[in-house]
Amino acid sequence: MYIKNIFWMDEMSKEAIVIVSDGNNDIRAFCDCCNYQYNDQLSDSLNSLSEENIQKNNNNTEKIEALDDNFKYLIFGEIIKKTQGLIKVNGFLITIDETKLPHDLNDGDHISFITNRIDLWDI
Repeated sequence: MYIKNIFWMDEMSKEAIVIVSDGNNDIRAFCDCCNYQYNDQLSDSLNSLSEENIQKNNNNTEKIEALDDNFKYLIFGEIIKKTQGLIKVNGFLITIDETKLPHDLNDGDHISFITNRIDLWDI
């Protein structure tokens, strides 16, 4: 994952909309205290806020569909580490609230869910 583009909402306070790419797909993410630059490689996961409709996906599909012009996405991915809420979607790693994952799901299972926002935390 890398920073493909940065659109400053407020450059003084370092709030930005950041386009993160895996080389084939892009995700629009909100970044507060953003110190990233174009083409920076990301080693940490993106963070999903306010997930809805988490369910098992038996099609083993990995894809991202934008649901609006902001940050809302329908995501299909694979659970990499359930205890940490880590989901792989193509070349992206996204962390969700692990307490919202249904108890009958395990690492390696595929899920779908809606997220109302993706954040990129600058750590």
